[in-house]
Amino acid sequence: MNRRLLGLFVVTGLFSAAAIAACSSTEAESGGEDGGVADSGSRKDASTTPDPTGTDASVPVTDSGAPFDAGPGKASIGGQVQFLTPPVDAGAVVPLQLALTDGQGLDAGDGGGSAGAEVDAVTVSASGAFAFTKTIVAGSKYQVAVKQQPSGQTCFVTQAASGTAASNVSNVLVVCQTELVFEYTGAAQTWVVPAGITSAFVEAFGAQGAAATGFGADAGVNAGGGGLGGVARGALTVAPGDTLAVFVGGKGTAPTGGFNGGGNGGSPNTARPGKGGGGGGASDVRIGGDAGVPFIRLIAGGGGGGGGAGCHEGSAIGGAGGAGGEGGGDGGVKGADSPQSTGVAGGGFGGWLPDGGDKGIGCGSFSGTNGLPSASIQGGNGGNGQTCCCTTAPSDPGGGGGGGGFIGGGGGGGGSAGTSACGGNSKGGGGGGSGGSSKADFAGVTSPVVAPGLRVGDGLVRVRFPHLP
Repeated sequence: MNRRLLGLFVVTGLFSAAAIAACSSTEAESGGEDGGVADSGSRKDASTTPDPTGTDASVPVTDSGAPFDAGPGKASIGGQVQFLTPPVDAGAVVPLQLALTDGQGLDAGDGGGSAGAEVDAVTVSASGAFAFTKTIVAGSKYQVAVKQQPSGQTCFVTQAASGTAASNVSNVLVVCQTELVFEYTGAAQTWVVPAGITSAFVEAFGAQGAAATGFGADAGVNAGGGGLGGVARGALTVAPGDTLAVFVGGKGTAPTGGFNGGGNGGSPNTARPGKGGGGGGASDVRIGGDAGVPFIRLIAGGGGGGGGAGCHEGSAIGGAGGAGGEGGGDGGVKGADSPQSTGVAGGGFGGWLPDGGDKGIGCGSFSGTNGLPSASIQGGNGGNGQTCCCTTAPSDPGGGGGGGGFIGGGGGGGGSAGTSACGGNSKGGGGGGSGGSSKADFAGVTSPVVAPGLRVGDGLVRVRFPHLP
Protein backbone atom coordinates (compact mmCIF):
# COMPACT_ATOMS: atom_id res chain seq x y z
CA MET A 1 0.00 0.00 0.00
CA ASN A 2 1.45 3.38 -1.03
CA ARG A 3 1.45 6.41 1.23
CA ARG A 4 1.87 9.92 -0.19
CA LEU A 5 1.74 13.38 1.38
CA LEU A 6 -0.24 15.95 -0.62
CA GLY A 7 -0.10 19.44 0.85
CA LEU A 8 -2.56 19.53 3.75
CA PHE A 9 -3.80 15.97 3.60
CA VAL A 10 -2.55 12.38 3.82
CA VAL A 11 -4.01 9.50 1.85
CA THR A 12 -3.08 5.84 2.14
CA GLY A 13 -3.89 3.60 -0.81
CA LEU A 14 -4.54 4.17 -4.50
CA PHE A 15 -6.25 7.39 -5.54
CA SER A 16 -5.97 10.22 -8.04
CA ALA A 17 -6.62 13.95 -7.62
CA ALA A 18 -9.00 15.32 -10.21
CA ALA A 19 -10.95 18.46 -11.00
CA ILE A 20 -14.60 18.33 -9.96
CA ALA A 21 -15.67 18.53 -13.59
CA ALA A 22 -13.78 15.34 -14.51
CA CYS A 23 -16.57 12.74 -14.42
CA SER A 24 -16.91 9.25 -15.85
CA SER A 25 -19.20 8.94 -18.85
CA THR A 26 -20.76 5.89 -17.23
CA GLU A 27 -22.08 7.81 -14.24
CA ALA A 28 -25.08 10.11 -13.91
CA GLU A 29 -23.69 13.35 -12.46
CA SER A 30 -25.56 16.13 -10.69
CA GLY A 31 -23.50 18.96 -12.20
CA GLY A 32 -21.79 19.66 -8.88
CA GLU A 33 -22.88 19.48 -5.29
CA ASP A 34 -25.44 22.25 -5.72
CA GLY A 35 -26.51 21.27 -9.24
CA GLY A 36 -24.44 23.92 -11.01
CA VAL A 37 -21.47 26.26 -10.78
CA ALA A 38 -21.30 29.62 -12.50
CA ASP A 39 -18.84 29.93 -15.38
CA SER A 40 -17.14 32.80 -13.59
CA GLY A 41 -16.00 30.44 -10.83
CA SER A 42 -18.36 32.09 -8.36
CA ARG A 43 -20.71 30.11 -6.15
CA LYS A 44 -24.25 31.36 -5.60
CA ASP A 45 -24.52 33.97 -2.86
CA ALA A 46 -24.93 32.38 0.58
CA SER A 47 -28.05 34.49 1.22
CA THR A 48 -29.88 32.66 -1.57
CA THR A 49 -28.20 29.26 -1.30
CA PRO A 50 -28.20 28.01 2.32
CA ASP A 51 -25.38 25.71 3.37
CA PRO A 52 -26.92 22.20 3.76
CA THR A 53 -24.55 21.48 6.65
CA GLY A 54 -25.94 24.42 8.60
CA THR A 55 -22.49 26.06 8.80
CA ASP A 56 -20.11 27.33 6.17
CA ALA A 57 -17.25 24.99 5.38
CA SER A 58 -14.94 28.00 5.05
CA VAL A 59 -14.24 30.82 7.48
CA PRO A 60 -16.09 34.04 6.50
CA VAL A 61 -13.86 37.06 5.94
CA THR A 62 -15.11 40.27 7.59
CA ASP A 63 -12.01 42.41 7.07
CA SER A 64 -8.70 41.11 5.82
CA GLY A 65 -7.19 44.57 5.94
CA ALA A 66 -6.89 46.63 2.74
CA PRO A 67 -3.37 46.17 1.35
CA PHE A 68 -3.16 49.87 0.61
CA ASP A 69 -5.17 53.07 0.87
CA ALA A 70 -6.53 53.71 -2.60
CA GLY A 71 -6.93 57.42 -1.89
CA PRO A 72 -9.83 59.83 -2.40
CA GLY A 73 -12.35 58.75 -4.99
CA LYS A 74 -10.75 55.36 -5.49
CA ALA A 75 -11.31 51.85 -4.15
CA SER A 76 -9.00 48.85 -3.84
CA ILE A 77 -10.30 45.27 -4.01
CA GLY A 78 -8.89 42.32 -2.04
CA GLY A 79 -9.60 39.56 0.41
CA GLN A 80 -8.55 36.04 1.40
CA VAL A 81 -7.84 32.73 -0.35
CA GLN A 82 -8.43 29.58 1.73
CA PHE A 83 -7.32 25.94 1.32
CA LEU A 84 -5.10 26.56 -1.72
CA THR A 85 -2.72 23.59 -1.74
CA PRO A 86 0.48 23.57 -3.81
CA PRO A 87 0.64 20.49 -6.08
CA VAL A 88 3.16 17.73 -5.40
CA ASP A 89 4.92 18.16 -8.76
CA ALA A 90 6.28 21.68 -8.57
CA GLY A 91 7.36 21.47 -12.21
CA ALA A 92 3.76 21.16 -13.38
CA VAL A 93 2.28 24.03 -11.37
CA VAL A 94 -0.60 25.95 -12.91
CA PRO A 95 -1.23 28.81 -10.47
CA LEU A 96 -4.54 30.30 -9.40
CA GLN A 97 -5.39 33.54 -11.19
CA LEU A 98 -8.14 35.93 -10.18
CA ALA A 99 -9.61 38.63 -12.42
CA LEU A 100 -11.19 41.97 -11.49
CA THR A 101 -13.70 43.48 -13.90
CA ASP A 102 -15.29 46.92 -13.65
CA GLY A 103 -18.89 47.80 -14.34
CA GLN A 104 -18.86 51.60 -14.74
CA GLY A 105 -15.39 53.06 -15.08
CA LEU A 106 -11.69 52.58 -14.48
CA ASP A 107 -9.27 54.52 -12.34
CA ALA A 108 -7.73 57.37 -14.25
CA GLY A 109 -4.49 56.37 -15.87
CA ASP A 110 -5.40 52.71 -16.22
CA GLY A 111 -6.26 53.00 -19.87
CA GLY A 112 -10.06 53.36 -19.73
CA GLY A 113 -12.40 50.55 -20.70
CA SER A 114 -16.02 49.56 -21.11
CA ALA A 115 -18.45 47.89 -18.70
CA GLY A 116 -17.29 44.38 -17.88
CA ALA A 117 -13.74 44.95 -19.08
CA GLU A 118 -10.91 43.36 -17.13
CA VAL A 119 -9.24 45.86 -14.86
CA ASP A 120 -6.55 43.68 -13.35
CA ALA A 121 -5.47 40.10 -12.72
CA VAL A 122 -3.51 38.64 -9.83
CA THR A 123 -1.67 35.32 -9.47
CA VAL A 124 -2.00 33.61 -6.08
CA SER A 125 0.37 30.82 -5.04
CA ALA A 126 -0.72 30.11 -1.44
CA SER A 127 -3.55 30.63 1.02
CA GLY A 128 -3.72 34.06 2.63
CA ALA A 129 -4.47 37.66 1.76
CA PHE A 130 -4.55 38.93 -1.81
CA ALA A 131 -5.20 42.30 -3.46
CA PHE A 132 -5.43 43.65 -6.97
CA THR A 133 -2.80 46.32 -7.64
CA LYS A 134 -5.06 48.49 -9.77
CA THR A 135 -7.94 50.41 -8.30
CA ILE A 136 -11.40 51.33 -9.50
CA VAL A 137 -13.45 54.48 -9.18
CA ALA A 138 -15.19 54.61 -5.80
CA GLY A 139 -18.91 53.99 -6.20
CA SER A 140 -18.50 51.84 -9.33
CA LYS A 141 -19.46 48.21 -9.69
CA TYR A 142 -16.94 45.39 -9.61
CA GLN A 143 -16.75 41.61 -10.00
CA VAL A 144 -14.07 39.14 -8.92
CA ALA A 145 -13.90 35.80 -10.75
CA VAL A 146 -11.52 32.86 -11.14
CA LYS A 147 -9.59 33.42 -14.35
CA GLN A 148 -7.43 30.28 -14.16
CA GLN A 149 -7.94 27.24 -11.92
CA PRO A 150 -4.87 25.93 -10.08
CA SER A 151 -3.38 22.48 -10.58
CA GLY A 152 -5.45 19.73 -8.94
CA GLN A 153 -8.08 22.00 -7.37
CA THR A 154 -11.19 23.99 -8.23
CA CYS A 155 -11.64 27.39 -6.61
CA PHE A 156 -14.81 29.44 -6.10
CA VAL A 157 -15.46 33.04 -5.08
CA THR A 158 -17.90 32.41 -2.24
CA GLN A 159 -18.22 35.86 -0.64
CA ALA A 160 -18.32 39.46 -1.92
CA ALA A 161 -17.83 38.28 -5.51
CA SER A 162 -19.50 41.41 -6.89
CA GLY A 163 -21.12 44.64 -5.77
CA THR A 164 -20.64 48.37 -5.63
CA ALA A 165 -17.33 49.53 -4.15
CA ALA A 166 -18.32 52.60 -2.11
CA SER A 167 -14.88 52.32 -0.51
CA ASN A 168 -12.07 49.79 -0.25
CA VAL A 169 -13.34 46.16 -0.42
CA SER A 170 -11.31 43.72 1.68
CA ASN A 171 -13.72 40.81 2.38
CA VAL A 172 -13.67 38.88 -0.91
CA LEU A 173 -13.38 35.19 -0.08
CA VAL A 174 -12.01 32.54 -2.46
CA VAL A 175 -12.24 28.90 -1.33
CA CYS A 176 -10.29 26.17 -3.13
CA GLN A 177 -11.70 22.66 -3.13
CA THR A 178 -9.75 19.41 -3.56
CA GLU A 179 -11.19 16.19 -4.94
CA LEU A 180 -9.75 12.76 -4.17
CA VAL A 181 -10.78 9.77 -6.27
CA PHE A 182 -10.47 6.34 -4.66
CA GLU A 183 -10.46 3.49 -7.14
CA TYR A 184 -10.82 -0.24 -6.62
CA THR A 185 -7.80 -1.95 -5.02
CA GLY A 186 -9.32 -4.96 -3.25
CA ALA A 187 -8.39 -3.59 0.19
CA ALA A 188 -9.32 -0.81 2.59
CA GLN A 189 -7.86 2.66 1.92
CA THR A 190 -7.63 5.60 4.32
CA TRP A 191 -7.82 9.38 4.27
CA VAL A 192 -6.75 11.62 7.16
CA VAL A 193 -8.83 14.81 7.40
CA PRO A 194 -6.52 17.83 7.07
CA ALA A 195 -6.40 20.89 9.31
CA GLY A 196 -9.32 23.29 9.02
CA ILE A 197 -11.70 20.83 7.35
CA THR A 198 -14.99 20.15 9.17
CA SER A 199 -17.16 18.88 6.31
CA ALA A 200 -16.50 16.80 3.19
CA PHE A 201 -18.78 15.85 0.33
CA VAL A 202 -18.67 12.11 -0.42
CA GLU A 203 -20.00 10.32 -3.49
CA ALA A 204 -19.82 6.52 -3.54
CA PHE A 205 -20.64 4.15 -6.40
CA GLY A 206 -21.20 0.42 -5.83
CA ALA A 207 -19.76 -2.14 -8.24
CA GLN A 208 -21.59 -3.94 -11.03
CA GLY A 209 -22.68 -7.55 -10.68
CA ALA A 210 -21.33 -10.07 -13.17
CA ALA A 211 -23.18 -11.65 -16.05
CA ALA A 212 -23.62 -15.42 -15.84
CA THR A 213 -22.12 -17.81 -18.35
CA GLY A 214 -24.12 -19.15 -21.26
CA PHE A 215 -23.04 -21.50 -24.03
CA GLY A 216 -22.80 -21.86 -27.79
CA ALA A 217 -23.87 -19.14 -30.20
CA ASP A 218 -26.45 -17.88 -27.71
CA ALA A 219 -24.00 -17.39 -24.83
CA GLY A 220 -24.43 -13.61 -24.82
CA VAL A 221 -28.21 -13.86 -25.06
CA ASN A 222 -29.33 -16.60 -22.71
CA ALA A 223 -27.07 -15.70 -19.77
CA GLY A 224 -28.51 -13.20 -17.29
CA GLY A 225 -26.76 -9.83 -17.15
CA GLY A 226 -25.39 -8.26 -13.98
CA GLY A 227 -27.06 -5.27 -12.33
CA LEU A 228 -25.34 -1.88 -12.26
CA GLY A 229 -23.98 -0.44 -9.03
CA GLY A 230 -25.94 2.13 -7.03
CA VAL A 231 -24.83 5.55 -5.78
CA ALA A 232 -24.96 7.33 -2.42
CA ARG A 233 -24.07 10.99 -1.84
CA GLY A 234 -23.94 13.30 1.15
CA ALA A 235 -21.97 15.85 3.17
CA LEU A 236 -20.16 14.26 6.12
CA THR A 237 -19.36 16.12 9.30
CA VAL A 238 -15.70 15.45 10.09
CA ALA A 239 -12.97 16.82 12.33
CA PRO A 240 -9.31 17.50 11.54
CA GLY A 241 -7.28 14.38 12.22
CA ASP A 242 -10.18 11.97 11.69
CA THR A 243 -9.26 8.85 9.73
CA LEU A 244 -11.80 7.73 7.17
CA ALA A 245 -11.66 4.13 5.96
CA VAL A 246 -12.71 3.87 2.32
CA PHE A 247 -13.88 0.56 0.83
CA VAL A 248 -14.35 0.49 -2.94
CA GLY A 249 -16.38 -2.44 -4.23
CA GLY A 250 -15.09 -4.80 -6.89
CA LYS A 251 -17.08 -6.03 -9.88
CA GLY A 252 -18.20 -9.63 -9.62
CA THR A 253 -17.06 -12.40 -11.94
CA ALA A 254 -18.75 -15.71 -12.73
CA PRO A 255 -19.12 -17.23 -10.19
CA THR A 256 -17.11 -15.17 -7.65
CA GLY A 257 -18.61 -12.18 -5.82
CA GLY A 258 -16.81 -8.85 -5.82
CA PHE A 259 -14.80 -7.35 -2.94
CA ASN A 260 -16.79 -5.84 -0.07
CA GLY A 261 -19.90 -7.97 0.07
CA GLY A 262 -20.63 -9.48 -3.33
CA GLY A 263 -22.23 -12.96 -3.04
CA ASN A 264 -21.02 -15.87 -5.18
CA GLY A 265 -23.08 -17.17 -8.06
CA GLY A 266 -24.35 -20.75 -8.02
CA SER A 267 -21.85 -23.11 -9.63
CA PRO A 268 -22.35 -26.83 -9.01
CA ASN A 269 -20.04 -27.84 -11.83
CA THR A 270 -17.30 -25.34 -12.70
CA ALA A 271 -16.40 -27.22 -15.90
CA ARG A 272 -19.76 -26.54 -17.56
CA PRO A 273 -21.67 -23.41 -18.59
CA GLY A 274 -24.45 -21.93 -16.52
CA LYS A 275 -22.43 -20.48 -13.66
CA GLY A 276 -24.30 -17.68 -11.91
CA GLY A 277 -22.67 -14.26 -11.92
CA GLY A 278 -21.14 -12.98 -8.69
CA GLY A 279 -22.71 -9.95 -7.05
CA GLY A 280 -20.93 -6.58 -7.11
CA GLY A 281 -19.32 -5.27 -3.96
CA ALA A 282 -20.61 -2.24 -2.07
CA SER A 283 -18.60 0.97 -1.76
CA ASP A 284 -18.65 2.71 1.62
CA VAL A 285 -16.92 5.23 3.87
CA ARG A 286 -16.43 4.56 7.59
CA ILE A 287 -15.44 7.00 10.34
CA GLY A 288 -13.89 5.83 13.59
CA GLY A 289 -12.97 2.32 12.48
CA ASP A 290 -13.19 -0.19 9.66
CA ALA A 291 -14.73 -3.19 11.40
CA GLY A 292 -18.17 -2.93 9.80
CA VAL A 293 -21.64 -1.47 9.94
CA PRO A 294 -21.38 0.55 13.21
CA PHE A 295 -18.77 2.81 11.60
CA ILE A 296 -20.36 3.23 8.16
CA ARG A 297 -21.49 6.75 7.31
CA LEU A 298 -22.41 6.27 3.65
CA ILE A 299 -22.77 3.13 1.50
CA ALA A 300 -23.69 2.42 -2.12
CA GLY A 301 -25.03 -1.04 -2.98
CA GLY A 302 -23.51 -3.36 -5.56
CA GLY A 303 -25.53 -4.89 -8.39
CA GLY A 304 -26.78 -8.46 -8.32
CA GLY A 305 -25.24 -11.21 -10.45
CA GLY A 306 -27.11 -12.67 -13.42
CA GLY A 307 -28.62 -16.15 -13.46
CA GLY A 308 -27.10 -18.97 -15.51
CA ALA A 309 -28.65 -20.09 -18.78
CA GLY A 310 -31.11 -22.97 -18.88
CA CYS A 311 -31.15 -25.70 -21.51
CA HIS A 312 -33.65 -27.56 -23.71
CA GLU A 313 -33.79 -31.32 -23.81
CA GLY A 314 -33.31 -31.41 -27.57
CA SER A 315 -31.34 -28.28 -28.44
CA ALA A 316 -28.96 -25.68 -27.03
CA ILE A 317 -31.61 -23.01 -26.62
CA GLY A 318 -33.20 -23.04 -23.18
CA GLY A 319 -34.69 -20.48 -20.85
CA ALA A 320 -32.57 -17.39 -20.32
CA GLY A 321 -31.07 -16.64 -16.94
CA GLY A 322 -32.66 -13.81 -14.96
CA ALA A 323 -30.94 -10.42 -14.80
CA GLY A 324 -29.36 -9.26 -11.57
CA GLY A 325 -31.06 -6.41 -9.69
CA GLU A 326 -29.55 -2.95 -9.69
CA GLY A 327 -27.52 -1.73 -6.75
CA GLY A 328 -29.81 0.18 -4.44
CA GLY A 329 -32.01 -2.77 -3.50
CA ASP A 330 -33.76 -3.84 -6.70
CA GLY A 331 -34.79 -7.48 -6.76
CA GLY A 332 -33.36 -9.98 -9.23
CA VAL A 333 -35.39 -11.24 -12.18
CA LYS A 334 -36.78 -14.77 -12.34
CA GLY A 335 -35.00 -17.12 -14.69
CA ALA A 336 -37.07 -18.07 -17.75
CA ASP A 337 -38.76 -21.45 -17.89
CA SER A 338 -37.52 -23.88 -20.55
CA PRO A 339 -40.13 -25.49 -22.84
CA GLN A 340 -40.34 -29.25 -23.32
CA SER A 341 -42.78 -31.79 -24.67
CA THR A 342 -44.65 -32.20 -21.38
CA GLY A 343 -44.76 -28.59 -20.20
CA VAL A 344 -41.95 -26.39 -18.89
CA ALA A 345 -38.95 -26.78 -16.60
CA GLY A 346 -38.95 -24.03 -13.98
CA GLY A 347 -36.47 -21.19 -13.81
CA GLY A 348 -35.13 -20.06 -10.44
CA PHE A 349 -36.70 -17.06 -8.73
CA GLY A 350 -34.90 -13.77 -8.28
CA GLY A 351 -33.41 -12.80 -4.94
CA TRP A 352 -34.80 -10.00 -2.75
CA LEU A 353 -33.74 -7.98 0.29
CA PRO A 354 -32.56 -9.81 2.29
CA ASP A 355 -34.04 -13.14 1.18
CA GLY A 356 -32.74 -15.53 -1.41
CA GLY A 357 -34.89 -16.58 -4.36
CA ASP A 358 -36.54 -19.99 -4.43
CA LYS A 359 -35.37 -22.76 -6.71
CA GLY A 360 -37.27 -23.31 -9.95
CA ILE A 361 -40.44 -25.38 -10.00
CA GLY A 362 -39.57 -28.79 -11.39
CA CYS A 363 -39.18 -32.44 -10.57
CA GLY A 364 -38.75 -32.74 -6.81
CA SER A 365 -35.72 -35.02 -6.92
CA PHE A 366 -34.09 -33.03 -9.75
CA SER A 367 -34.50 -29.49 -8.48
CA GLY A 368 -31.97 -26.74 -8.11
CA THR A 369 -31.33 -25.19 -4.70
CA ASN A 370 -32.64 -22.00 -3.15
CA GLY A 371 -30.59 -18.83 -3.14
CA LEU A 372 -29.20 -17.85 0.25
CA PRO A 373 -30.23 -14.78 2.23
CA SER A 374 -27.75 -12.00 2.92
CA ALA A 375 -25.84 -11.54 6.16
CA SER A 376 -25.38 -7.88 7.10
CA ILE A 377 -23.56 -6.15 4.21
CA GLN A 378 -22.67 -9.50 2.59
CA GLY A 379 -24.87 -10.56 -0.34
CA GLY A 380 -26.27 -14.10 -0.37
CA ASN A 381 -24.88 -16.80 -2.63
CA GLY A 382 -26.90 -17.97 -5.61
CA GLY A 383 -28.49 -21.40 -5.55
CA ASN A 384 -27.00 -24.24 -7.58
CA GLY A 385 -28.70 -25.37 -10.75
CA GLN A 386 -29.59 -29.00 -11.34
CA THR A 387 -26.68 -30.95 -12.88
CA CYS A 388 -28.57 -33.71 -14.66
CA CYS A 389 -30.08 -33.89 -18.12
CA CYS A 390 -29.60 -31.88 -21.32
CA THR A 391 -26.80 -34.15 -22.49
CA THR A 392 -26.73 -32.58 -25.97
CA ALA A 393 -26.03 -29.08 -24.65
CA PRO A 394 -25.45 -29.33 -20.90
CA SER A 395 -25.83 -26.30 -18.66
CA ASP A 396 -26.13 -26.11 -14.88
CA PRO A 397 -28.23 -22.93 -14.38
CA GLY A 398 -26.97 -21.39 -11.13
CA GLY A 399 -28.58 -18.37 -9.49
CA GLY A 400 -26.80 -15.02 -9.40
CA GLY A 401 -25.11 -13.81 -6.22
CA GLY A 402 -26.56 -10.89 -4.28
CA GLY A 403 -24.85 -7.50 -4.30
CA GLY A 404 -23.19 -6.11 -1.20
CA GLY A 405 -24.96 -3.26 0.58
CA PHE A 406 -26.24 -1.81 3.83
CA ILE A 407 -28.56 -4.78 3.51
CA GLY A 408 -26.97 -7.29 1.16
CA GLY A 409 -29.05 -8.69 -1.69
CA GLY A 410 -30.38 -12.25 -1.59
CA GLY A 411 -29.02 -14.81 -4.06
CA GLY A 412 -31.09 -16.03 -6.99
CA GLY A 413 -32.53 -19.54 -7.02
CA GLY A 414 -31.09 -22.30 -9.21
CA GLY A 415 -32.91 -23.70 -12.23
CA SER A 416 -34.68 -27.06 -11.93
CA ALA A 417 -35.11 -29.96 -14.37
CA GLY A 418 -38.39 -31.33 -15.71
CA THR A 419 -41.93 -30.54 -14.64
CA SER A 420 -43.39 -30.94 -11.16
CA ALA A 421 -44.71 -34.32 -12.42
CA CYS A 422 -41.12 -35.24 -13.40
CA GLY A 423 -41.75 -35.12 -17.15
CA GLY A 424 -39.04 -34.03 -19.60
CA ASN A 425 -35.37 -33.20 -19.29
CA SER A 426 -35.10 -29.47 -19.88
CA LYS A 427 -33.82 -27.06 -17.21
CA GLY A 428 -35.01 -23.53 -16.49
CA GLY A 429 -32.63 -20.58 -16.20
CA GLY A 430 -31.18 -19.45 -12.89
CA GLY A 431 -32.68 -16.46 -11.06
CA GLY A 432 -30.85 -13.16 -10.83
CA GLY A 433 -29.41 -12.01 -7.52
CA SER A 434 -30.80 -8.93 -5.79
CA GLY A 435 -28.85 -5.69 -5.69
CA GLY A 436 -27.64 -4.56 -2.27
CA SER A 437 -29.30 -1.56 -0.66
CA SER A 438 -27.75 1.93 -0.42
CA LYS A 439 -27.96 4.28 2.56
CA ALA A 440 -26.79 7.84 3.13
CA ASP A 441 -29.06 9.19 5.89
CA PHE A 442 -26.77 8.34 8.79
CA ALA A 443 -26.17 10.66 11.74
CA GLY A 444 -23.66 13.32 10.78
CA VAL A 445 -24.64 13.30 7.10
CA THR A 446 -26.59 16.15 5.52
CA SER A 447 -28.33 16.32 2.12
CA PRO A 448 -28.29 12.51 1.69
CA VAL A 449 -29.15 11.16 -1.77
CA VAL A 450 -29.27 7.57 -3.07
CA ALA A 451 -30.06 6.34 -6.58
CA PRO A 452 -30.01 2.89 -8.21
CA GLY A 453 -28.17 1.47 -11.19
CA LEU A 454 -25.55 4.02 -12.25
CA ARG A 455 -22.13 2.38 -12.14
CA VAL A 456 -20.53 0.06 -14.71
CA GLY A 457 -17.52 -2.02 -13.66
CA ASP A 458 -15.72 -1.60 -10.34
CA GLY A 459 -16.97 0.86 -7.75
CA LEU A 460 -15.60 4.33 -7.08
CA VAL A 461 -15.53 6.84 -4.20
CA ARG A 462 -14.99 10.59 -4.51
CA VAL A 463 -14.22 12.89 -1.58
CA ARG A 464 -14.39 16.69 -2.07
CA PHE A 465 -13.25 19.06 0.64
CA PRO A 466 -14.07 21.50 2.05
CA HIS A 467 -17.77 20.94 1.37
CA LEU A 468 -19.39 23.92 -0.35
CA PRO A 469 -23.15 24.52 -0.58
